[in-house]
Amino acid sequence: MVSGVCGFDQWIDNHIAIDTHSSPTLDEVAEIFEAEGYYYHWWKVVIEEEKSHQPAGDMYQIYAADETGWGVQLDFPFHNPPADTPTYAATCQSEDGCLGQGNCKAEFYAILENM
Repeated sequence: MVSGVCGFDQWIDNHIAIDTHSSPTLDEVAEIFEAEGYYYHWWKVVIEEEKSHQPAGDMYQIYAADETGWGVQLDFPFHNPPADTPTYAATCQSEDGCLGQGNCKAEFYAILENM
């Protein structure tokens, strides 16, 4: 992970999830991760149809890794997600064509191509 909206390790998709409808918010968690130097990544998931527990609209998540390397998906309330939060859909309808990296600068993709 390069920043909160760029870079996503394929192995972090093997993760646990923590859900809450109260506090803390994703904004507060991101602030703590930033201050402590943890790597994390925001995703926006567009919910098109109302589901039994999730109304239609945008849902935000943060993925992070704990000290042991386990991935953690945080489904918490949010107030001010980054304006450039990348979208993700399991059907590969993402801004980056399902490369799964988010909103990265062209230089980032050039580095990946040359690895």
